[in-house]
Amino acid sequence: MLRNFLFILIVLSAAACARRATPSGSGSSGQMANYSEDISRLLPKYDTAEKTSADSKESTGAEPVNTAFSDDNEKVNAALDKIIEQNKTYNNGQGFRIQVFSGNSRSDFENAKSYLLRNFPQLEIYESYSQPTYRIRVGDFLYYQDADKYNGSLRQRFGTTRIVSEKINIKKALNSK
Repeated sequence: MLRNFLFILIVLSAAACARRATPSGSGSSGQMANYSEDISRLLPKYDTAEKTSADSKESTGAEPVNTAFSDDNEKVNAALDKIIEQNKTYNNGQGFRIQVFSGNSRSDFENAKSYLLRNFPQLEIYESYSQPTYRIRVGDFLYYQDADKYNGSLRQRFGTTRIVSEKINIKKALNSK
């Protein structure tokens, strides 16, 4: 019994390792060479009369104005004007500020504030006190990259600065550039 089992196992492993037959290229390519299908009904159709009239317009240099597009342009411009007027009413939005000081010492807080007033007068200073911590955040930046430009020079003085996401005054942010 064991001999029969070993014999079957050897035969199956030899069959598994044998080369498999692959279809030859001539049989499959012969079938594809005879294949044809008419797809002309699926292709887009172009009017040749429009092409000749377009060629004649180029030679004269005059282009007719399509009133349908000009009506659409007027509607788009009216919508854009409405959006611009609506955006002028928004004062606050999401942006970034740089936190330059956070600590418990009132004297350190005052020193940091006076340094910022002397060296960075263009930045708006926002101070807060939540017992027992004083915080100073500066600037109104719409983009992280703008805040990062100031962050490098502030970090030289304060060491531990960080950019925080906060509601900012959009008009100040637009005017400070």
